[in-house]
Amino acid sequence: MATNTQARLVVTTNAAECGKWLRGQSKKILQAGKAALAQTILQVQQAERRELRRDLHIRKTSFMDNRIRISHFPRATADGLIAVIGINDRVQGTPLFLAGLEDANTPRRPLSGNAVAVPITGTKARPVIGKNVPASMRINRLSIQKNGGAYRGRKGTFILPTKGGGHVVFQRTGRGAKSEVSPIYVFKKNIRLRRRLRFVPIAAELAYQQLPRLYTRYLRLYIK
Repeated sequence: MATNTQARLVVTTNAAECGKWLRGQSKKILQAGKAALAQTILQVQQAERRELRRDLHIRKTSFMDNRIRISHFPRATADGLIAVIGINDRVQGTPLFLAGLEDANTPRRPLSGNAVAVPITGTKARPVIGKNVPASMRINRLSIQKNGGAYRGRKGTFILPTKGGGHVVFQRTGRGAKSEVSPIYVFKKNIRLRRRLRFVPIAAELAYQQLPRLYTRYLRLYIK
């Protein structure tokens, strides 16, 4: 007849010896944490640069890459190890541009006046949705200025008021009876940008996924 058997495993620890060992390894533990955090923040920087290239049309990628800057590599503070990555605020205009794309429903303020010129899709200002405005058709390149009682600019452009109190930029093409007039920009107030970049979620996701794994890896490497 079989009988039940039990195995009892007893583990005893010496708290004083454990504390002594940990104090002796504290520098290595700190080095492992710094190395893991440094690798994680570099991965965050690379991922956020890929996000820029994927969601924005950028001719010179290095120009925008330099805007995503690691301002502080891992350092020990009273609150623990800290590393800082963000938008380079030393470059004129960069914080407004990238922060505006990062924050959902950020108001788009005009550079001058009280309204923003929005290109009308399907016109020469923006032939296809999602495409950039051609350089020659950008509102500032049209050089629209007041001439007498009317506002006129390059490429046959002029501004007319609407019944609602707004203004529209029109373009006249062709000559004589074959000329055509079509709207290309409309001035709007209270424009809000949709969120396109995910800098903060990317950093949080990578920290959650990579930091524990890398920390364990470097602990094994430094403490043998």
